[in-house]
Amino acid sequence: MNFNYLILILFLFLSCRTDYEYRRNNIKSVDLNDMRWLIGNWEMNIEGSKLYENWEKSDKKYSGKSFMTLETDTLFSESISLEIKENILCYVVLVKNQNNNQSVVFKFKEFIDNEFRFENLEHDYPQRIVYKKINSNKLYARIEGNNNGKVQQDSFLFTKLKQK
Repeated sequence: MNFNYLILILFLFLSCRTDYEYRRNNIKSVDLNDMRWLIGNWEMNIEGSKLYENWEKSDKKYSGKSFMTLETDTLFSESISLEIKENILCYVVLVKNQNNNQSVVFKFKEFIDNEFRFENLEHDYPQRIVYKKINSNKLYARIEGNNNGKVQQDSFLFTKLKQK
C-alpha cells in the first residue's frame, strides 16, 4: 500500500513539473500585438496617492508614461515603452536623473499563464518586471529582484479608466 501511495505522489509531482516545463518550453514568440490589451489609461490608489500608467500605440512601439500623484503634485514620473530590439520584445524605462539619464532595457524572458516577464539581471533594482492581464479592466504588475542584498517584490493592481 505504501508503495502505491509513493507511486501516486511521484506521478502527480512529475505531471505538474511536465505541465510547467511544457508551457515554458512551448512559448510562442511574442510581439507587440500580444500586449495590445495594455493600450489605455490605468490607475491604482496607494494610501492617498494615485499611480497611473498610460499606454498608446505609436510608430512600431507602445509608448507610455508611469507617474504617481498626490493631489496636484507629481511625486514620481518615468517614460516607458514596449519595442522590438534585435528581434526581441523589450520593456524600456527612462527615469529623469537616474541611470545617467539613459534608458534601461528589460528583455522579454517568458510568457506563462498570461504573464509577460521581462528581465535585466545587470540592473540594480528591479531585475524583473512582470505584467499580467487579469481581465479587460484589471492589470497586475510586479517588479522584483535583489535590492541592496535583500530580495524585494512590489506589486501593483491597476484598474483601466473608462475612455471619455
